[in-house]
Amino acid sequence: MISAEQLQELGRSPANKTLQQTHLSVAFGSLWLPQLKRGTLSGSKLESTMAAETIFSAVIPNLDVRSISQSIEPAGGTVAVLADGDVRIGIVLPELRLDLNTTSIPGKCQITGHTLDGYDLNVDEAYTATSSSSWREDSPPVTELQFSPMEMRLTNPAAGNANWTKKEFWLKGPRGLGTTRWSWDIYNFELHSIPVTNEDRSLASARLIVTRQLARGDFEDVKRATLALLSLACRTTCHWFMERTYFEDVVAEVRAIPHTGGHRSTHPLVPDAELSAFMPASTQAYLDSNNTYSLETLIGYYCRSHEDSLAEAKFVFGGVFMEAFKFYWALNVSGLPQCKKANGLVRGFSRPNGSWYGFEDLLSMASRHLGLNHTYTFIEDRNALFHTGKAVVAQTAPGSPTWPPLRTELTKLHDQIDDILLTVLKYAGPIRSYWDQATTVRFPRPTPT
Repeated sequence: MISAEQLQELGRSPANKTLQQTHLSVAFGSLWLPQLKRGTLSGSKLESTMAAETIFSAVIPNLDVRSISQSIEPAGGTVAVLADGDVRIGIVLPELRLDLNTTSIPGKCQITGHTLDGYDLNVDEAYTATSSSSWREDSPPVTELQFSPMEMRLTNPAAGNANWTKKEFWLKGPRGLGTTRWSWDIYNFELHSIPVTNEDRSLASARLIVTRQLARGDFEDVKRATLALLSLACRTTCHWFMERTYFEDVVAEVRAIPHTGGHRSTHPLVPDAELSAFMPASTQAYLDSNNTYSLETLIGYYCRSHEDSLAEAKFVFGGVFMEAFKFYWALNVSGLPQCKKANGLVRGFSRPNGSWYGFEDLLSMASRHLGLNHTYTFIEDRNALFHTGKAVVAQTAPGSPTWPPLRTELTKLHDQIDDILLTVLKYAGPIRSYWDQATTVRFPRPTPT
């Protein structure tokens, strides 16, 4: 069993991080199991069937774990962030504690501590993931616990986070080829693709590096805009699960939020070669229109419509997009009188004669406001799916295949949604249809005569 003093000595040694991880693997036994996606412990030999790379780790020689019912003071532990978005905090106690397990530590725990190199660990909410106890004749008994945090922060008290000069995000979602660079306002962006050797789409696919020329402004809105626009360009939700903040060459903060799911882009809207032009051209328009149209919400449904493998689900998410688009246009742009319930919920929008506008009426008005001449034929399938869970053909031609007629409407619906989002963003440039990736077309599309 390794002691806190040995951990501190290990941190002072000139050995590199890989060597430190090796020592910890031996010292903590199965405590280092987070670096493996699937593993079995056989005696003293750890056999792995599929490894997920550890992209960040730190030794915590002194930890304090507090739950509603008790406080635990372990001898030490580790934090690890894996390439599949998993975040784990492992602790070890130099005693046999069969009373500590996933059920005896109820509810959330708070975890604090200090790393070997002086960073403060703060976790406001974590839950017990695994527990194990072991003892052998040749070593003292130990109890090991692993916690899954809702969010993990490591901060450097000596480095100011507000005056950061660089941020690095580990992302899931973007496809990208090589490195894509662009600049907007005071920020410079570099999107580095991460090569993968298998089809595991849960692994990180890119690193986004952001530098800024001046220490001013609130970056949070720019960060959210960047991720939303990347999601739109990729037709895949782009999540970050680890953020590293630098001041000059010093790491000021490491922040990690577990995200073990996700998708990887396969059918992008914007061709890879055009991403460096699309991002800066669309950022200001996004920031100007996000509150009006709730673009972050719309893009979220847009991506879900492309990510889901079930045709009916794709259609439903596309229908929800259209519902939300017409609602925010009517609420924030049209100036139409609102019909509200007693609790303030908007039920609809009134005509001059007191009746309500229908869904198709508002959707057509919103589209014309953007200069689009759409004919919406998806509404019948949308109504059937919302009210029966099945497409129109299930009622009009029972027993016949659902996919062929639904795909025709879904293709048109996706193209119309592309038109709406790209028009709001004032984009002009090459795009690709989800259903025809081999063909690049110019947006805005030619207006039919």
